[in-house]
Amino acid sequence: MAEYRIGSKITHELLEGEVIAIHFDTGAYYSLRGSAARIWECLAASAGNAPAIAATFEGDASEVGNAVDVFLRSLAEEGLIDEQSASSESVELDNTVAKLPFETPVFERFEDMRDLLLADPIHEVDDEGWPHVKA
Repeated sequence: MAEYRIGSKITHELLEGEVIAIHFDTGAYYSLRGSAARIWECLAASAGNAPAIAATFEGDASEVGNAVDVFLRSLAEEGLIDEQSASSESVELDNTVAKLPFETPVFERFEDMRDLLLADPIHEVDDEGWPHVKA
């Protein structure tokens, strides 16, 4: 069974129930809300797999597990998470947390700040200051 971890080129923040994740290699940023935010929180807590993450939600375990698996693969395709082989050192998720109702997880991708996010402020700064990106 595959396990996933948040990629090394990703930074993220949970703000009022919404996760904002930024991919520094592509300059895209993402909004994850509802079930998607809960899945991301599980990934941030430890390596995760679909069945373990699905167990944090209410509903039919098989249906929720399949939907979580599809969502995890879509995050991996975006380069937000990395798939790895399951290891015996995996951390179990805290099952004492209240289960949430499940809704199909989705994320939104934005690229309107791509050029700014891809600018390297340490190396691109000159006498004009930042963010004056060279052509």
